[in-house]
Amino acid sequence: MVLGCQLRYPDRQQRRVLFLGDKIARDIFGKAPAVGKTVLYGGSPFLVVGVLVEKVQNSSYNSRDEGRAYLPGS
Repeated sequence: MVLGCQLRYPDRQQRRVLFLGDKIARDIFGKAPAVGKTVLYGGSPFLVVGVLVEKVQNSSYNSRDEGRAYLPGS
């Protein structure tokens, strides 16, 4: 799971929210908590609602989860 909160229906429909991979969260915020902070993604502000827990990932499709940002689909 992630650090943060579950997405609720209004989050998927009305708010600009995202989850960050653990490495990208550390790169941006250092040791400070990322949840509740705002980041610019594609020039638009998004509220960080979760950070993926660090994990060992032996394979991937395009890149490791740790360096990605995830936006909920509507």
